[in-house]
Amino acid sequence: MTLNKIILIAIVLPCLSFQKGNRPKSTLLLNDPLEILNDNVKQLIETGLYTRGTPFMIRFSDTTSFDKKGNEVEIHSGWGDGKLYKSKCSFKYNNGIKEVALLRINNASKAIYKYDKTGNIIESSDCSQSGICKRKLYHYDISGQVSQVEIYNNSNTLLSKILYKYNDNGFLLEEDYPYLDKEGNGFKIIYRYKLFDEKNNWMMKIRDMKRFNDTLTLQTDTITRKITYY
Repeated sequence: MTLNKIILIAIVLPCLSFQKGNRPKSTLLLNDPLEILNDNVKQLIETGLYTRGTPFMIRFSDTTSFDKKGNEVEIHSGWGDGKLYKSKCSFKYNNGIKEVALLRINNASKAIYKYDKTGNIIESSDCSQSGICKRKLYHYDISGQVSQVEIYNNSNTLLSKILYKYNDNGFLLEEDYPYLDKEGNGFKIIYRYKLFDEKNNWMMKIRDMKRFNDTLTLQTDTITRKITYY
């Protein structure tokens, strides 16, 4: 698996909800790993500059809308090509266990996220229109945060693994990709947080990609947010 392919696996659209009564105190996002935003979010806009070697850069922007119960309902994404990519969310319960579906309208691909009885997401599958799928299994640490994600193909072959580390405040600090790229190196992504709002949700962070045992930064992205609340 090449480095670029591994990078693309790590970029996923959020499409989950966190429901606690009629007015949730937090909102759950699926962006590998799961991230809980403080308070009842109405809309989240993320904008960033995705840098893959100077001068090649891609600007992206995602706008995610939620209902008053914390359910994510619609996502609009743009990747600097002038096109707008739309996704819609729906959810259902099977024997009291929640399942969320994300339909990407532009290419008819679909992602399904499955919960366990405690309300944690334990599995997701992301399938193209042609039926090619990637399945993810989620593992949690004792504090309830995602510590590891395993990614499998249609044949149930392990493609890659992502390990997550957090700081003392629960913010994502590092992602480790122990599987090798085409040069034979694993790599890691380190996060630096620069700005927070009054709800203590981050508004700006910097993402640095490095190979293991190497101080050289391969890629740097800056991501900013705008959040409105109910």
